[in-house]
Amino acid sequence: MTGPDLPERVRAALGDRRTREVKMFGGISFMVDERMVAAARGDGDLLLRIDPARREDLLARPGAHEALMGEGRSMGPGWLAVDEAALTGAGLTEWLGHALDFREPGLKPPASRRRPGVSAPGGAPSPARAPTPPQPVRRLRTEPCRWAWVT
Repeated sequence: MTGPDLPERVRAALGDRRTREVKMFGGISFMVDERMVAAARGDGDLLLRIDPARREDLLARPGAHEALMGEGRSMGPGWLAVDEAALTGAGLTEWLGHALDFREPGLKPPASRRRPGVSAPGGAPSPARAPTPPQPVRRLRTEPCRWAWVT
């Protein structure tokens, strides 16, 4: 198994869920129902969004280590990285299961981040605020210039 193979394996493991892929975290991140679940990094590691309450238990498993941003900066208790070697066989499905469990299936997808008054995907204005009326057009001066450069 190689690093570039990991995104295809994650796609297959997520199956028919509503997913979206975004390039970030040094690889391809997988969003399920608009929530970040995992990222297949270019180095072959899998970055997971996990329940912070289960962090210590999951860190004790083989192949799991603290997720870092750059040199030595922790990404926080809700993030975990898994070595490529621990993702063989059913390992990938098991680790993705921990990330999918954290999504809290009863919650609705997050609200749109659109600004109030901006059209929604269906074309209707956002209900938060009515669209602002058009502003008057500023006209440029059209009269001739009264001075000229003298050389």
